[in-house]
Amino acid sequence: MMRFFAVGLWIMGWAVGPVFAADSLDTKTNQDVDQVKKDYEVKVHKDLRKIGKRIARLKKNAENGGQAAGDDFSRQMKKLDAQKAEAYKKLLELEKSTGDAWKDLRQGVDEAVANLRKAVDEAAGQFQAPNK
Repeated sequence: MMRFFAVGLWIMGWAVGPVFAADSLDTKTNQDVDQVKKDYEVKVHKDLRKIGKRIARLKKNAENGGQAAGDDFSRQMKKLDAQKAEAYKKLLELEKSTGDAWKDLRQGVDEAVANLRKAVDEAAGQFQAPNK
């Protein structure tokens, strides 16, 4: 009888052991995914701060050059501010997401940041070039 009990425990250990190991592995994987998400969020915040500083410099340079009063400049700056707000909104959605859902939102954040960067580059080229 004792022999059957020992064999039963041994079999149960083999059956249940991998389940506990898988739980441990899942926890480690979730921690890794969470860290990747946090690293991505930090990177995007850093990128948006840099772009925000470029926008502020562009506004300051235009004001010093007398271009700030133009309607075209004002419209462009409002557009940049709106695009920046949209990028931050998408980043906030990503930050609030749980599990793997953030991976689906990442593309939208990447596109919003890329579009904002492109718009800032275009505005910088337009308003820093000499007017003819």
